[in-house]
Order: sequence, then C-alpha cells, then structure tokens
Amino acid sequence: MAFAMPQVSGTLSADPIADLLEIFKSTRGIHAVLAAARGRIDRGSLGPLLHLEQDVMILPPPADVVDTLHTLEERSRLSTETELVREFYSSVINNLRFIFERQSAPTSGRAPMFSWPIMVMSAYLVALARREPMALTILAHYGIMINNTREYWWFATCGRWIVNALSGALIEEWQPSIQWPNEKIAETKLINNEITLLTLGGFVML
Repeated sequence: MAFAMPQVSGTLSADPIADLLEIFKSTRGIHAVLAAARGRIDRGSLGPLLHLEQDVMILPPPADVVDTLHTLEERSRLSTETELVREFYSSVINNLRFIFERQSAPTSGRAPMFSWPIMVMSAYLVALARREPMALTILAHYGIMINNTREYWWFATCGRWIVNALSGALIEEWQPSIQWPNEKIAETKLINNEITLLTLGGFVML
C-alpha cells in the first residue's frame, strides 16, 4: 500500500525520489522478512495463498517496450564510463525487461510490478540516492509499469507521479531518454479525458 501515498495524501512530496527510495527499501525489507519465514508460512493455513501459478503464460512485451529498452541499453553504453558500470546497468535493464514480459501475461495482476524493486541489486538504490541520471532514467520507465496497473485505485496516478518527478529531476541533456515514458503518460491522460467526456455525455443524455 506504500504506492498509494500520492493518491491518499493528495499532495506531492518535495522530494519524490527520496519517497520512492523509502518505498523500495520497505518493499525489499518486507520481502526479506517473508522469505525468512516462508517455510513456516508455507506449512500453515496461509500457504496456498502464497503459491503463484507456475505455468503462467509469458508473452513478449509490446514492440514499443522492446524498442525503448533497447534504447535504454544504448544510452547506458554511451554514457557510462567503465565496463563494470555498463554491466551493472545492463543487469538492471534486464530485470526491467523480465518484469515487462511477465506483466504482458493476461493473468499477471500486480505481482510483476512489486518484483522489480526486489530483483534489482542494492547498488541501484545507491545510484538513485546519488541521483545518477541513468538510474533516474530507468526509474521513469518503471513508472510506466506502475501506470499499466492504474485500474487499481492505489496505483491510479502513481505512475504519472513518478514520471513527472523524473522529468523535473533530469537535466535537458537526458530529457530525450525519457521521451517514451512521457508519451505513455500523455496517452493515458488523453484516454482519461475521453472517458470523462463520454461519461459526462452519457449523463447529459440521461
């Protein structure tokens, strides 16, 4: 429920990136506690609730997701100084690709979205805390993953909140790297406006 914070409060924090870091740390902490107790829980009455389907259909993500992840990798290759850092960011992007693939499954629900903050190396959280542009750019793409679950009220505007925060945090040189997240948010706003107009039109007709 930590992701519901922007919806519940109705206001944006002065430092949304710091808030996201705390959310990620909390998510990882909860996962660590559950993992430590998993054996005991599995044997108890709650066990069946924790077992996900093993044969979930995995579909390739949409073409625009494939393209933008490739662009992210190219940006990382050109902007990082050492092979070690390039490999690090390549791992983070591959984690993101893995989760986008699972989010494409018809029965994926919310689980893939929660998995990414757990999967990434702790060094990524350090890079976010340092406001490294590549780390922020990747986070903006994760914001679209959250935006894809906006039918759940506690995620309703969280994806837009993340992308807007990252747009404000990145310098002009890096703005082209988040063009895709910004476009996806703009598409969502357009769809929401059309739904609102159709709803209002229906009330007028009644």
